[in-house]
Amino acid sequence: MGYKTSKQLWDVIRDLFGVKNRSNVVLYKREFNHLKKGNMKMGEYLKAIKKLVDNLALAGHPVTLDDLVSQVLTGLDSLEYNPMVC
Repeated sequence: MGYKTSKQLWDVIRDLFGVKNRSNVVLYKREFNHLKKGNMKMGEYLKAIKKLVDNLALAGHPVTLDDLVSQVLTGLDSLEYNPMVC
């Protein structure tokens, strides 16, 4: 394939199939910042958050751990989670 290391190959694959255009980054950030648990089960909510975080990382805009924790807690919009959020 013309690459000396698996990292070089992986970087090319990521660039070819990654979601790097600006509109996708804006979309993923907006979805990440506005995602609420709502009627989702906790596992579904965390998978949705992980999918957005993974997409942002692939797009070259990784989410910090502080932002991730903050958004997960902010998205817990039910009264049953208030003690944990506080």
